[in-house]
Amino acid sequence: MENHQCSKTEELIHLPDLLFVRYCETAGSINRGVYNTIDHYFYQCGRTSIMERRRMIILFLDDLTEEHSIRSKGKINFGKQGLISRLETFNQIFTQELSGCRVIQSKEVSDHASS
Repeated sequence: MENHQCSKTEELIHLPDLLFVRYCETAGSINRGVYNTIDHYFYQCGRTSIMERRRMIILFLDDLTEEHSIRSKGKINFGKQGLISRLETFNQIFTQELSGCRVIQSKEVSDHASS
């Protein structure tokens, strides 16, 4: 199942711009302005590759849609400064998890080399 999700993500990130935005609007229950803010936020965080940003956008929207309490009239309701706050929290957690994976991988490599 996880492999299927990865292949679907890979297909999505290669869609033409308009189709990718429409996917996000539908799957993530967001409007174009929210999409633009999310994309710009990840760009400002140093994710200059469009494919990397699109992966992050998909992960962020997947994370949001798991929380049913933030929906209002079928759309995600962030409130004042709520979107940026959620992006900052998501980015911080994602970065910590990613660096944690790198630490584990480095340790495994050094453990394997000393064996």
